[in-house]
Amino acid sequence: MEGQATRDMQMQSRQGSFVPGTYNAQGRTIDVVWTTGARVPRMDWWSGKRYDEELSLERGHVRLDRLNNGAPVLDTHGRFELRDIIGVVQKASIDGKEGRATLRFSEREEVAPLIADIQAGIIRNISVGYIVHRYDITKVDGQRELWRATDWEPTEISFVPIGADAGAGTRAGDNSRFPCMFVTQGEPARNPETRMDPHENAPGGAGAQPATTAQDAPAAADATRAQPTPAPAPAAQPVDVAAEVQRALAAARERDSTIRERVRAVGLPEAVADQLVRSDVTVEHVGNRIVDELARRGTQHGGHRIELVQDHTDPTNMRGRLVDALAARATAHLPANGGRIELPEASRSFARLGLLGAMAELARAHGQRVERDLPSSQLYEHLVSMRALSMSDFPLLLADSANKVMLTGYALRNPTYRLIFARKRFTDFKPHSFLRDGDFPNLLEKGETGEFKYGSISESRQQITLAEYGRIIGINRRIIINDDLGAFADLPMKAGRRVADFENATAWAMVVANPNITEPVDGAQATNAVFSAGWGTLAGAGADIDIDTISAGRQAMMEQQSLDGLRINVSPQYLVTSPAKYTKAEQFCAVNLLPNQPSQINPFAGRLTPVGEANLTGNGWYLFADPGQAETFVYGYLEGSEGPRMATREGFTTDGIELKVALDFTVGAVDYRGAYKNPGAA
Repeated sequence: MEGQATRDMQMQSRQGSFVPGTYNAQGRTIDVVWTTGARVPRMDWWSGKRYDEELSLERGHVRLDRLNNGAPVLDTHGRFELRDIIGVVQKASIDGKEGRATLRFSEREEVAPLIADIQAGIIRNISVGYIVHRYDITKVDGQRELWRATDWEPTEISFVPIGADAGAGTRAGDNSRFPCMFVTQGEPARNPETRMDPHENAPGGAGAQPATTAQDAPAAADATRAQPTPAPAPAAQPVDVAAEVQRALAAARERDSTIRERVRAVGLPEAVADQLVRSDVTVEHVGNRIVDELARRGTQHGGHRIELVQDHTDPTNMRGRLVDALAARATAHLPANGGRIELPEASRSFARLGLLGAMAELARAHGQRVERDLPSSQLYEHLVSMRALSMSDFPLLLADSANKVMLTGYALRNPTYRLIFARKRFTDFKPHSFLRDGDFPNLLEKGETGEFKYGSISESRQQITLAEYGRIIGINRRIIINDDLGAFADLPMKAGRRVADFENATAWAMVVANPNITEPVDGAQATNAVFSAGWGTLAGAGADIDIDTISAGRQAMMEQQSLDGLRINVSPQYLVTSPAKYTKAEQFCAVNLLPNQPSQINPFAGRLTPVGEANLTGNGWYLFADPGQAETFVYGYLEGSEGPRMATREGFTTDGIELKVALDFTVGAVDYRGAYKNPGAA
């Protein structure tokens, strides 16, 4: 039978995670997964019974207005001082499976140490505070009730020292309450409005008043009759409102008295007891809060100093240690300055584990019974039977370790296109335009009694749009069993290198394609290729590399003018060739220390940097200015998703694991003034 009621609920919180490798130093942003909606155990503070909570991620069930209107990023759910705000939510979204957000940090000086710890991997945990406006409750005989939030609202995201203990029902640290509708199915429901929060009339308590008391029961009955609730089942007994109120008050008094006794026993001041009484901590968990306070104060108790240490058996902490161990083992063959990931001290006990061993350790941390010294095939089947590959921690273990190794391979590749392409910021997948030399109006003299004159910024016609690239590959059961760690060692490293090579090939293909540039000339729109006689960027006849031909190219670049006719004095920095002419370029750019006569002096020696690129063919060669001086070609990534990212899941079409490598990337041409081409000698 169904029932419906409304009562006040406090704000709650859940643990989230970072998206690896997404910190953007320039924009001070990082991407996070703030919820997966996973089912977690909770406790009903009204009745004391346990239940399972699940957050629906269906469209229309999550209110994202607060997050997308600049919700705060807080330090440990702090809400009482402005300095608790360390950033702002820049954008947030859900896709039916998880909630993601881009967070932007404050530029305040005191926030800088937090950012440094986040980059260093010291601060690893986030927590989202949220309000539930409606629960759909399902009751099944012999099981805990399932409370599914079908109307809920995230309100803030916090960086926290230790991830939320979902089993303890960890909540955000204030007493604010919000109305929440409960719709119950499965058995006759007692109206929650007849219960009261044991904290609400407790000494020092704050929040909403009891929904129903003995004095206002008639009014509450009228309100109840106004709602379309089903008739009660014959077996349902009337609720003794007065008795419920008295029991709640007695429970609150007993809780408050117990908390104060425990605080006094360790010598903490009464103010700490007042704070704990006003909080929503239970008697079962108040001991942890007292230990935290003792550790913060450095209190001496019983002749021993109490210090707060990290619980390395916590699954979240263990996952981080296992990630570091797998990444270190996968790169152990590399030199110390060539990409090898050092093994942290906290991960040394896992140094010899392969992938299956790491998964088994994580399963044990979750309370699963996994025998040691099982053969690889039996261990794999056992992990599959317990759904280990699809539990939330396991995809994160695989993805985090694979990403760490992949980004090492990606960074080691160092593609050549980045020498001559300028990096640009792309905030979304819409077309982006960029200013060129001369788009900003020229300065005009004001005069002794004149006024400053208005100018306008011309609009570039070169628009560039991000593209999405990616690939999914399957690692089957046989590979995992036969080549335990190798499946997640060589593959991510090679994936990183392949992505870097792909970017490089895409960029140089743009150069070879020689795209068009359009801009106003003499009141009309002129369109020419980047390297063309029309823009003065293409030699009239092909010739080999020598002082005269390089000098002609430099002259053409230096004589370029901005849109409004100013000389911009561009000089070449890079001499780019195919492999066929790379040695010639190196010889030309080398410094001749002892020339025999003045005619043998090469004025470009030591001034030009030779660049050989395998994606170029033939005898042609290019001159490029430093992109910081003059931008010709540009590249960029989606803000917050710089570089490749890897995700894993249990195989859907394969008996094993699937890996997805994704990249949001683009290249394009925005100008011609910083480049020059000679077709080369035949």
